[in-house]
Amino acid sequence: MIDYIWYQMLPERFRPHDVDPNRIHLLDDLRKSWSLTDEVFFEILIQSDWATKRLQKRLYEDAKRDNPRLSDRQIFKEIIMSRTISRIPFGLDISEEEVNNALNSIRNIDELIEFIMSQEKAIEPPDQYKMRSKMNTQISKIMEFQEAPKEIKTDLVTRVINMLRLISAYFKLRE
Repeated sequence: MIDYIWYQMLPERFRPHDVDPNRIHLLDDLRKSWSLTDEVFFEILIQSDWATKRLQKRLYEDAKRDNPRLSDRQIFKEIIMSRTISRIPFGLDISEEEVNNALNSIRNIDELIEFIMSQEKAIEPPDQYKMRSKMNTQISKIMEFQEAPKEIKTDLVTRVINMLRLISAYFKLRE
């Protein structure tokens, strides 16, 4: 069993039981290389593209299993609507009519995921110093790509350099 605190914090549907455990260890190495607390890393991980993709696929699979009579279009609509401001604070600002129009071009789960991610990118706060995109890219490399990195440096020098990057970005944001 994997006993990282950030891993235990993940809701069950996000826990990557179907992933090689070495990739989970690489995620923790990534956390260590940036000297992040488990709580901060959990927040970054849960907001990553990997987590968004995983959630949409799980919602689709659950809906297909629980409601086999629903069409893909009906399921896709419900998934998109579940992410709108009509259902959650700070959700997508998109009307049901706009969702219906978007559904005309969404043919499969991958296109649904692309649509949701493009909508979320449009409302994301600016990533002025690219820290969020760097972490997101590293998480994606570990969790999605065929060839995961063999190792992630967690030595003191790497951690200090990454910490200086974080501090620098923080002070630039405050200017």
